[in-house]
Amino acid sequence: MIAKPYTTTGKIMGITAIILAGGKSRRMGKDKRTLTLGNRSFLRAVYDTMETFTQEIIISYSSPLQNGEKLNAINVYDEIKGAGPLAGLISSLKAAKNETVAFAPVDAPAISPELYIYMINALESFDAVIPKKGNYIEPLIAVYKREEFLNACEKTLYAGYKHVRKAVERLEKVRYVDVEEFRQFDRNLLCLENVNTPQDYSRLKNILG
Repeated sequence: MIAKPYTTTGKIMGITAIILAGGKSRRMGKDKRTLTLGNRSFLRAVYDTMETFTQEIIISYSSPLQNGEKLNAINVYDEIKGAGPLAGLISSLKAAKNETVAFAPVDAPAISPELYIYMINALESFDAVIPKKGNYIEPLIAVYKREEFLNACEKTLYAGYKHVRKAVERLEKVRYVDVEEFRQFDRNLLCLENVNTPQDYSRLKNILG
């Protein structure tokens, strides 16, 4: 793997972080962006992680967050209504200034810089680096080439599909990384934990406090 160059402040050059904060939170029953872990909201926890290594952060919303936290980020809202997750991806990819983008969902508050640095260094000539466990992939905790993924998302939407996995299938060169590789810096793979239900939330709080 070829390491990316760093700035004098320790950020990786040429990377935009995109935090996906536009979900409906139906299974949780409350806005996941405002749930807390320790003394931080989920949104703040994800932001703090991505801010450690990226120069630009975009937060993708389906609609404005009332009384939301003031973060040093570019707020982007869905331009295309009724397009599901692809709407947020397309709007944020268009807004990104860098050629490499790192996606992080707001319901994964235990993500780590090590996870993303590993994937960024593995990107090389690929269009994407995506964690994989068996037949299951995690396309929203992943790293992409901006232009290639934007084209794939737009073509997928125009073809009548709304699922992110359909867009991934349009990419020519994808490097799938077995999640077991991430145990070297996260033994319990909490960096890949999505909090979708109250049960998920209770479990993560019990582990991390």
